[in-house]
Amino acid sequence: MKLVTNMISLFLLPMTLISTMAFAADSKLYSGTLCQSISNSTSVIHQDGVVYNKSTSIQSVDCGVARDAASSSAITVYAIDQNYGDNVRCYASSIKQGTAFVGWWSTTGSSSGTNSAPQTLSLRTVTGDSTSYLDITCQIPAQYSGANSAVLSYRVNEN
Repeated sequence: MKLVTNMISLFLLPMTLISTMAFAADSKLYSGTLCQSISNSTSVIHQDGVVYNKSTSIQSVDCGVARDAASSSAITVYAIDQNYGDNVRCYASSIKQGTAFVGWWSTTGSSSGTNSAPQTLSLRTVTGDSTSYLDITCQIPAQYSGANSAVLSYRVNEN
């Protein structure tokens, strides 16, 4: 009987470890070049891992996320804001499409002031379920005196 108990224990221990690893916290850092223009693709430039706005008007980009958990514990966008009259603004949404459109949105994170140094935009977490996807939408201000604002990267922590 003891041999059977030991055999079961040897089988269940690895299975328990594998199942808990699947639900462990997960952090992913994405390059800004993964963001795609939704307003005017000729003015949004992807270069050196960054997405820049080289136009004279605000440009919007969608930044996809590989979701493997139902909720996120932190969403951060790293951006450069070089426009004195406007800010980089981003929000996250968890969207479920099916018979009816259902979505969950975060509050908007915004850059503060103009600076060529990276700024951190913290977005409120969003939840969903196994059939929803996570998306980050950013508005990048227009070029200002030849200086371009940009989304450098974004990080999503899931749990």
